[in-house]
Amino acid sequence: MQFAIYCGVRYCVLDYVRGAVTPGLSRRKVRIIKFCNTLYAVSIMAVSLLFVVTPKVSPSVHTTFFVQLIICRFVVVAGNFVEVERIPREKWVFLGVYGLVSLLLPACLFINFVTYDSKNKKKPTVPMALGMIFDYSWFACLAVTGRFLPEQTPLQITYQLQPGTAGGVAEK
Repeated sequence: MQFAIYCGVRYCVLDYVRGAVTPGLSRRKVRIIKFCNTLYAVSIMAVSLLFVVTPKVSPSVHTTFFVQLIICRFVVVAGNFVEVERIPREKWVFLGVYGLVSLLLPACLFINFVTYDSKNKKKPTVPMALGMIFDYSWFACLAVTGRFLPEQTPLQITYQLQPGTAGGVAEK
């Protein structure tokens, strides 16, 4: 899990850097990119609490950690669409489907949690089959997101020592 968190946070840092150094990108767009990436970085760190707050401890809190990931991941994917001027129609269609699924799945979960009566054990308000369709659809979108992200200029990072310093200390 720690490696997944590292990769998620690293993605956020690099995506923000790419946005910040992209020529012609407005300050407003850079702020949107920073917000989306910061939100997702916090989200991916928080989702590890799923293993601390188990369903036995608190089903609603446990589910909330998962739901916030669904929503925040959509926000960061949508943020990638802000960075690019021309985006093919199929990528917009994907974003629309992914957004719909990312909103309807948490809505189904929320409705069923709010309307659940533990004493009478009645059936969920939103049919389980519908919830499963949104759940599986979200995971399907997760698997193909990379294919539908807008094309962006690759980021090249180089490292070098600052002239006139040795070992982090200025030479005299």
